[in-house]
Amino acid sequence: MAEVTSRPRDTTRPTQYYLKVSELYRRAAAAAIKLDSPAVLNTIADYDLRVARALYSAGAPPQNCRAELAKAAKYFIGHLAASREHPIKGIPNMVSYLENMSAACLTGTIEPCVQRLNAMRVESILPWQASVLSLIGGVFEGKDRLSAEPDLKGAPPEYGPRFAELFLAAMRKDHTEFASKLEAYLTQVWGPPMDRGAKYDLTSKPPSYTGKWAFFSAALCAVMHQSPSLGRKAMEYAPLDLVEVDRTSAQPKGAKPTESPAAKKAAERATATRRSRGPR
Repeated sequence: MAEVTSRPRDTTRPTQYYLKVSELYRRAAAAAIKLDSPAVLNTIADYDLRVARALYSAGAPPQNCRAELAKAAKYFIGHLAASREHPIKGIPNMVSYLENMSAACLTGTIEPCVQRLNAMRVESILPWQASVLSLIGGVFEGKDRLSAEPDLKGAPPEYGPRFAELFLAAMRKDHTEFASKLEAYLTQVWGPPMDRGAKYDLTSKPPSYTGKWAFFSAALCAVMHQSPSLGRKAMEYAPLDLVEVDRTSAQPKGAKPTESPAAKKAAERATATRRSRGPR
């Protein structure tokens, strides 16, 4: 079981709870791997996402969480590649695709992920699903424009205009608009169903609650090379410690690199400690 020395990031449950749940999903992933079947590759990726989410909730170091995200990305890319011989039967769970592509973005494997996505064979994909996947891939790859306007007719609210506006703000590198769009999306669109699902997960047998974190929010911040300042409620869903901001990247004029909340708190604690010790 992973060792975690810091307090949980999601205080809904204690650290040991999250570590036990992460082991449950780790074992589930290992059992699925033994099946050696292309039919379970996406399932393995989703299990690894849950391990990463549970570890993040527990307070594990970001590098430990990214290691699990890398595993998720690996199996998700394998899932896309296998579709050339075993076509995917539609896309019933867009969250799985969004979060696994986010894992690839956060772990440096988005290029092969998008290549496999563009070449995948899928049956009965809806126009809005194709548009959303194209938008996600384009933004995470760092493109500055789309070849066509997203066709979101018939998309559920969580992938409708507000989703597109958030991603397009990231594509334009509009830091002010991105911050407000991300705040609104996390609190008004992503949050409510995550909160409802958490109530079920917290009482399930065996336990299945791993947190409500949106890995895509961290991936978008990685694309932006900056983590915006978010309100308390939005921070319940934004795993910004996972963002490795390149401090040498160009920032918007007059802007300063934004520290993650955890890094800021650590700096404040260090300053307080130095002050309490007094001059040497």
